[in-house]
Amino acid sequence: MIAHAITAPPDLADQVASIRGVFATGRTRATDWRLRQLRGIERLLDKHEDQIAAALAQDLGRERAEAWLGDIASTRGEAEFARKHLRRWMKRKKQRVPLSQLPQLPFGGVGDSGMGSYHGEWGFPAMSHRKAVLAKTTKPDLKLLYPPYTDRALKIMRRILG
Repeated sequence: MIAHAITAPPDLADQVASIRGVFATGRTRATDWRLRQLRGIERLLDKHEDQIAAALAQDLGRERAEAWLGDIASTRGEAEFARKHLRRWMKRKKQRVPLSQLPQLPFGGVGDSGMGSYHGEWGFPAMSHRKAVLAKTTKPDLKLLYPPYTDRALKIMRRILG
């Protein structure tokens, strides 16, 4: 596979500015506009399937079947799926604003819940859960099981463990 240098078209900045201008008008918010764009993608893939497959073969060394399955058909399927679900996705839903994002609260919360309580000397205890690591049972508890090990305890353990 031969790697080719990719250069941006000379009018790319103009194209981006044009697209941003269209977006700024609010025209892209309408459901009908979005549906037309998705149908356009589907038509483009249907109409130019051969050219897309040839470009993928030339640029990436893809076989026609691989290009169709991996790029053309899957992209068309995604556009079709988006078109079928677009109206439901665009329905307005009431969303609760998290307490941390309410404008009247300072960043990180108030008092002990604020970010400042996690820094400095008290950060580790604030973020740790204090609990016992070992539980003491009601069964006989042999002191030789716990460090520091005495010579006598080590001798007994070696005898038991073999």
